[in-house]
Amino acid sequence: MISRSFRFEDFIDAVQGKNDSDIICMADQEALHAWRSAHRSKGLPDNLMDKSREYQDKLIGLIDFLRHGLCARSGSDSDIALFQKIREDARSTHTIH
Repeated sequence: MISRSFRFEDFIDAVQGKNDSDIICMADQEALHAWRSAHRSKGLPDNLMDKSREYQDKLIGLIDFLRHGLCARSGSDSDIALFQKIREDARSTHTIH
């Protein structure tokens, strides 16, 4: 798991320089690990459960955006801008010249 503290910023740092398909794969795995972490321990504090859900939602939103160019209605403007930046960086890093 990239971010045991459910910080989306940690995930963003880890995917720098990756292409779209690698980011999608990593985000999918990370969302699954976050879900498992939250559900494995019934004693997880509510604030960490909430952070896990928010983290999962952002990761799934990123996957949807990279696959389809769509953002969930609940996505904030800052999330959409961040998703666009990630997509642009991924595509510019791996452009064939």
